[in-house]
Amino acid sequence: MVFIRQIQIDDFGKFISKSRKPTCYRSVTFKKMLTTAFFLEIPQNISIFVPSRWLPMMDLSVCSSVFWQMNVNNRTKMDEYRKILVEELASKGNKDAIREMAGWYKHDPMNTDFSSKTITHIKRYLLELAENGDTETMLFLGGMYYEGSKDFPQNYKEAFKWYEKAAEKRSPYGLCYLGYCYYHGRDIDVDYEKAYSCFSQAAFFDNPNAMYKLGDMYFYGQFVGEDKNAAFYWYNRAWRRNKNKYEKASVAYRLGKCYLHGYGVEQDLFLALKMLQTAEKDFFELVKKGEKFSAITLKKVKIEIDTARNRLYDLYDIQ
Repeated sequence: MVFIRQIQIDDFGKFISKSRKPTCYRSVTFKKMLTTAFFLEIPQNISIFVPSRWLPMMDLSVCSSVFWQMNVNNRTKMDEYRKILVEELASKGNKDAIREMAGWYKHDPMNTDFSSKTITHIKRYLLELAENGDTETMLFLGGMYYEGSKDFPQNYKEAFKWYEKAAEKRSPYGLCYLGYCYYHGRDIDVDYEKAYSCFSQAAFFDNPNAMYKLGDMYFYGQFVGEDKNAAFYWYNRAWRRNKNKYEKASVAYRLGKCYLHGYGVEQDLFLALKMLQTAEKDFFELVKKGEKFSAITLKKVKIEIDTARNRLYDLYDIQ
């Protein structure tokens, strides 16, 4: 049984009943701001806000009952019941609910447990967004097909298609990830020239991922001549930009190697160890979230950390 009532939330975060008479629709005051929504109470003493426009989609029973007040400390349970409600609406094709489910899915696609019917609705919604020119969704679809998952089987051809479309809209990450496809030969021949072109254009827009990939191309002499000084320059520029955790760990690993071996910079064993340990910590956190590429690089980081430690022990004659 689900109960609906008009409520008010005071500044202390408590729900205060304004009417004991059950109703299917009332205005709700949220910290003194009016909004068109209704409020649900579920028998387990959990309350959920949902938009009033969802009401026609719902089969709800309204009954008289003694309403209770509730403190909003139990956010986890509130979110749990809200997700149950929203998924039920999404499975019936409600666009607002599908939009919200898609947002949850895009935020953490590896840790969702939606029904196959809901996933179908989400895929259809995301595809419609991407085809209508939404760059963020193009990148999301490209990433899902590039890495592969239970809902999106790995398909480099589809990944390349969406990255290319995002790149055509001058998306820095679209250009960068298209560069990855050329760099690694994902469903196409390896083409370092095109990879360099994509990374260069993305780096022009201050994309840190593209910057450290440019550094890699100078480091290994791919399309351009091998130049450790240029490699360090690009790694260092990437380090000074805003980065996500994967980018931060990747750049820290590369800078750590440079400081450890003196590639393009004066050797500094302490700074090398600091950078490498930063990379190790961030890669471990990513592995915990299921990021498979981080697990591969983490093994390489460990080798460099052991090398840095051994050199420091030898330097100070520590037995």
